[in-house]
Amino acid sequence: MSSPASPQGKGGRLWKALLLPLLLPLLIAGSWALPEAQHLHRVAGQTLSVTCQYPPKGWPYERKGWCKELSAFKCTRLVTSSGPGRLVQSSRFSIWDNPSTGLFIVTMTGLKEEDSGHYWCRIYHASSNSVSKSIRFYLAVSPAPASTQAIRASAELVSSLTQSSVPPGGRAKQAPRAASAITTLSPQQNSTLHSHPAAPSALVPVLCVLLVAKGLALTVLTIRWDMQWTTLMEPRSPDASKVTCHFQ
Repeated sequence: MSSPASPQGKGGRLWKALLLPLLLPLLIAGSWALPEAQHLHRVAGQTLSVTCQYPPKGWPYERKGWCKELSAFKCTRLVTSSGPGRLVQSSRFSIWDNPSTGLFIVTMTGLKEEDSGHYWCRIYHASSNSVSKSIRFYLAVSPAPASTQAIRASAELVSSLTQSSVPPGGRAKQAPRAASAITTLSPQQNSTLHSHPAAPSALVPVLCVLLVAKGLALTVLTIRWDMQWTTLMEPRSPDASKVTCHFQ
């Protein structure tokens, strides 16, 4: 005759049954934990270049990609390679892959503050759209210094003023040539000439615009020289302009 189960044994099984639904989501979340990201820092307006190295592989070709993470399970592709040794350009993003040496290079130009976030360097299976290997980054883009913004704004203003001083035909206005012979004017013609501005006076606004453009150009050069001098006087910290990563 079997002995009845003890109350302590029933309580232990009950606790296990209650804890299992609570622990299961934690176990699943741990198995899908995102890898630690490599931190990158740039300033607005700069260019980011990331070199991802992997074991060299021949055929079949595996496409490489660069995507921005939107959530834990969603990553928007920004650019994807199309074949060995081919440069693919998509807006501000480009990628170049060389399977024989085992590396592909991703470039982002004209960085903006809103570009900050997590990115993935990925290798896709040749037979499917799934990811075989990936590396995670975190890019932080800080605002550009005020002096750099002033130089950029001045350069754009000089460019716009210079373009506005050129007529749509693409040639600057020329002053009318002087007459080869002296002609005696009647009093009526003479009064007509005095009542209207001379033809060369139309060039006065153009000359004023050119003088303003030259003044702004000198201001830009002065600010740039001051920035270069300040940079030379300050000690520089070692900061590589390019990033190299290895697939594990």
